[in-house]
Amino acid sequence: CAADAVFNPLTALCGIGFTQARARLAAVLSDVARQPALGRATLYNDTDFHWLTEYMLLACGQTSTFPIRVFRPFAERREIPESAADLSAARTYIDPPASAPDAGLVWSALEEWLPATRVQPKAGSGRRAAIVRFHRYIRYVPNPVVSHWSVMDCHHAGVFQLRDASKEENALYSLDRELCVFAPELVSEKHPVRIEPDSLFFIERR
Repeated sequence: CAADAVFNPLTALCGIGFTQARARLAAVLSDVARQPALGRATLYNDTDFHWLTEYMLLACGQTSTFPIRVFRPFAERREIPESAADLSAARTYIDPPASAPDAGLVWSALEEWLPATRVQPKAGSGRRAAIVRFHRYIRYVPNPVVSHWSVMDCHHAGVFQLRDASKEENALYSLDRELCVFAPELVSEKHPVRIEPDSLFFIERR
């Protein structure tokens, strides 16, 4: 899902096709396979995939094929560091932040960044998107039952539409701000979805 979360905004913003995405994915998987620790973590889904998202976005942003600009508004480093290109130094998990930013600031940033419309942009016509990692919880289970990377590309009336490739019957195709929180301690039956603020990558077409 982390790889899809990179290809999906490229579809919206740059009109990337299936053949391009397949070739790029094959190259990325070959790169990952050369790193035994990352290869095992990817195979067994034993990682948060922050390193993969950074690696792919950095590579895409450096080519003329994908004219995009990327930054992280709520991470310790706003720009993706050049060191993200070195998979041999990648860590399978990032350290959790000491505290989550104010929820109002996050929602305001997303609302200002994404187009206010319920109609998702057609391939190649979008200007902006945001990659996000979120967790879904159910009652009486302390750990998330789903941890997923996806892409927001527009919003309307407090609901943020996801451009997603998930096929599960219970998959989320939008995130309602009334159901989402940004800190683990705020998760509840009324707020079963937690967004990682430091996973937000804001992307725009140059």
